[in-house]
Amino acid sequence: MSETTPTDLRLSGGTTDLRASGTPGVLVVGLGSAGEATARQLARAGWRVVGFEPGRVGGECPFVACMPSKALLHRATTHHDATERAWTDAIAFRDAVVDHLDDSEHADGLRGEGVEIVRRAAIIEATDAPGRPWCVRDETGHRWVADELVVATGSAPRVPDIAGIERERIWTSVEALTADELPQSAIVLGGGAIGLELATIAAGFDRSVTVVEPSERLHPGGSATVADIHHRLLDDRGIVVELGVEPTAVRHRDDGFELDLDDGRTLEADRLIVATGTVPRRSEVGLDRLGLDVDAVEPDGSLGGAPGLHVLGDVNGQRPWTHGANLEARRCVAGLLGRAVTGDPGPTPHAIFTDPPYAAVGPNLDAALADGVDAVEVTARYGDVARTTTDELDDGALTLVIDRSTGRVLGGSGVGERMDDLIAIVTAHVHGGQSVARLRDQPVAFPTLAQVIEVAIDRAADRLDVRD
Repeated sequence: MSETTPTDLRLSGGTTDLRASGTPGVLVVGLGSAGEATARQLARAGWRVVGFEPGRVGGECPFVACMPSKALLHRATTHHDATERAWTDAIAFRDAVVDHLDDSEHADGLRGEGVEIVRRAAIIEATDAPGRPWCVRDETGHRWVADELVVATGSAPRVPDIAGIERERIWTSVEALTADELPQSAIVLGGGAIGLELATIAAGFDRSVTVVEPSERLHPGGSATVADIHHRLLDDRGIVVELGVEPTAVRHRDDGFELDLDDGRTLEADRLIVATGTVPRRSEVGLDRLGLDVDAVEPDGSLGGAPGLHVLGDVNGQRPWTHGANLEARRCVAGLLGRAVTGDPGPTPHAIFTDPPYAAVGPNLDAALADGVDAVEVTARYGDVARTTTDELDDGALTLVIDRSTGRVLGGSGVGERMDDLIAIVTAHVHGGQSVARLRDQPVAFPTLAQVIEVAIDRAADRLDVRD
């Protein structure tokens, strides 16, 4: 990671004022997914862009999150080889995928677009009335001024407050996805996307792994039927999922650790991996000192009462996925370029890349009913479509939530082979406001797994008494 030093527009008093350039200017604090995309698009539009990033340009996704996890998952779920040589080869493949943690391609790409990169942290200088012009200072004390400020500092792994836990002796996803070591046994705290994917990697290389999840079932935001099937499929892969239990104490040993649970049991393993969510990085950049409701972002990522401030990506807590951050970046840029950005863009899908994958979009039945919608739920199983037989696939299921009064698809969740791709079709139905009556006449190629959606639509039509 090379350094860059600001060379122009530097004014007296250690201040760089982007307003002096005569072109629109923006300060982008954090060059992860949202910040990188915003900086690139605005630079292409002719804006003066200065980006601050003390870590890797590109953020966590390309280096210690999405990409290394998918590389290891690919080897764990497709090569079916648990030897030490297979693990060594998987590590080499992971390292190649993440460019050996070298962010030069990301940084050089931004510079090529005209973005000035400052390899230092930045903090907002608070004022009595936050607004234009915005001023940040880097760790050298140099100040930067612009009318527009984008904060995209992401989030950090959350370490739970458990008696005896020592941060330096546990792994978060960062350590787990950058280590060359694969412990013989591991306990993963957290049954969300990160925890289940890390467990899938371990089980794929024939390691003993247990997931501890306080919720009474997996995926509380999705279908209970689908969650139960996913639980069984994980068990079939050798992943033990303990639901409805809380860890109460950790005891570290030279050769591993012990974890006490609130039901009286004690688990033992070589490694404790913590995947209990993340914490937005707000205090580091000074957002918490502005007296603003950072959770209440506008459709273009701006905050009411703070003209010129835009908060994007994990730091705003709205769409905690890379594709969600990129969506927010596009909408922010559109707003800054004077294009209309109105309303909620609709639910964002997400996928968990276990074996097989889980995916969901929109509300489940309970959430829809809580919102006052007269909704129904229908389920189709993979065994209902011919491709399951020809490809010798395991069981899977898709559940759709339908508005009874309009027949529109509100959301869905599923688990099964290629569900991470199939959820895009469900998302298109949701965003397009498609009705069961219309979708029932939409042909689906035979024999494909997408027919599981067709079966679900047919069952919804029968449930709603939609006639030809």
